[in-house]
Parts: sequence; structure tokens; C-alpha cells
Amino acid sequence: MWFVRQAARLYLLPGAGSDSQWYKNVLRTRAIRLASGGAHYDTTARPVIDPGAVARIVQDFRAKYGARELAAYYPNPNPDVAVEVALE
Repeated sequence: MWFVRQAARLYLLPGAGSDSQWYKNVLRTRAIRLASGGAHYDTTARPVIDPGAVARIVQDFRAKYGARELAAYYPNPNPDVAVEVALE
């Protein structure tokens, strides 16, 4: 999963925006588990629906991954939502 980190937060973009199943799951329950290399961390997720905030997150994704890669993985050039994950 692609992400950008800003201080103590991770930001995620659902590939199909608000139609993504995992985004719908976040709406039902905010508790999530991040796991990598055998380690895990339980935290909460918060939907980001403000268009300006989503646009800034998309710009951060473009800066990190490149516009071409982002367009290939996220066919919707103007996603309607993002997800913020607390790391503290």
C-alpha cells in the first residue's frame, strides 16, 4: 500500500475513492492494524473528506511517487477521499 507520512500521521488514498471497499470498512470501524515484517501496530483511521485536504494529500503522493506512477495506480485523477492514520 502506498502512503505518505507527515509527522505522526500516515495518509492513504483509496484507489477507487469513496467506492473502495477498504474505505467503506474504515467508515464502519476506525480501528485498524498496520503490519510489516512481523511487527504490528493497532491505531485508528480517520476519513478525510475535505476537498482541499484531499488535494494536498494527492499532491504529496505525486511528489513522493511521481505523477506517472500515481496516474497508473490511481486512475481517478481527482480522488474524493483520503484516510489519515494516527501513529501515536
